[in-house]
Amino acid sequence: MKGSENQAAQKRQKHIIRQGERLKVIYVMSHPPAYDAYEEVKDTRPRANWDTANGQWVGIWGYEWADLLGNSILANVPNVDFEVWQPDPRADKAYSHRFENNLCHRLFPARVRHTLYKPVIYSREILEQLELEQKEHRILIQTDVVPQLSWLVRPNRHLKIIGTYHGSIQLPGRQIFRLRKNVLRYFSLFFEQRALNSFISDYSLITYQNDANLADLKSIYKGHIRKITMGVDFGLFRPLDKQACRSALGLPSDKKIFLTVGRMNELKQNDKVIEAFAALDDAPGFLLIMVGRSDSPGYMDRLRKLAGPLAASNKVLFTGYKRGEELVRYYNAADLFIMSSTNEGGPVTSMEAIACEAPVLSTRTGYVAELLESYGRGRLTGTRDYGEWADIIAAYLKGEMEIPLFNRETAKAEFSWEAIAGKFAQVYQLLAEEQG
Repeated sequence: MKGSENQAAQKRQKHIIRQGERLKVIYVMSHPPAYDAYEEVKDTRPRANWDTANGQWVGIWGYEWADLLGNSILANVPNVDFEVWQPDPRADKAYSHRFENNLCHRLFPARVRHTLYKPVIYSREILEQLELEQKEHRILIQTDVVPQLSWLVRPNRHLKIIGTYHGSIQLPGRQIFRLRKNVLRYFSLFFEQRALNSFISDYSLITYQNDANLADLKSIYKGHIRKITMGVDFGLFRPLDKQACRSALGLPSDKKIFLTVGRMNELKQNDKVIEAFAALDDAPGFLLIMVGRSDSPGYMDRLRKLAGPLAASNKVLFTGYKRGEELVRYYNAADLFIMSSTNEGGPVTSMEAIACEAPVLSTRTGYVAELLESYGRGRLTGTRDYGEWADIIAAYLKGEMEIPLFNRETAKAEFSWEAIAGKFAQVYQLLAEEQG
């Protein structure tokens, strides 16, 4: 019965828009290109780059979440065009690049405005271009759910606008009650919540990734809500021979390898992972690999200092930023993937690990943790149960504990980009029908 329902859903997706019509989805991003994030990449400038009149340069990599969603929509959903628009304070004029799959990514001049709660990136050029687009095309706007984008939502209330949570649902007002050293932050959160309350009803539909704080969202938003996560390329992230991957990466063949992947910061608790392994320093035969970079040199220095004893015995490796086939090899070289964050939407790293058939030890946060618990796979711990982390790692290292794999085919049905495109196709169809 379930198979026939899936087939029916796929048939409906083929006719997402009425015959002879096309719909354009414009994803307006809430942040500028993360130029600093690519400093460790060999070729800092992407293939699509331009020198600006003020002596700087701008560029488009095509790695943003909106780009990846657009790629999948264009490949799987007929009669829908997809563009990514991004504000960029470096840009002196509008720049655009069309990729081979027909995805168009545009950069628009933008300015940063300082408000009572947070800096806001604003682009008058985006608003002007949207006015022109809706005269020529049938469009939907997709964007993030952040108060800083109120400048975009308010002038376009007559359009259908999709708001997307990339992380877990976090209402600013809920954070007011936490103890803080910075007293001004309380006022900032208050104004941020007030801004969110004033325009959130202008979204036609909101998507979210996991059930954490869903009741909070429903308390201030009464419109359509859909649970849709980020996606993973199951063609790229795939099982490979473990020893071949270790050999290609120059990793030891006879050690248990533990892996973390992602940006390094307080949220990810990389320091607590290192401390858990430092408690096992006398245990032989393991290597902790930490893939990613930190925006804070001070935090990275702290991690290296904490990891000093492990580094002295060749039990820790910091690789920096990795992506593509090299990252796939790291997942496949690992015996256990560790996700240690205090708060996550998915995260994509756990999804990638599952796609590569690596067992997962995860804190209880995010969509993947919900799946692992539902299916009784992987191993979950409290976000701050650091002693339990060390106990699980020690037991796994000694061979006293098994961590069951999550079924790859089940995962593919849940969060492959094809599956995510199908879910967003249903959203687009709903709003297109309401649009008339």
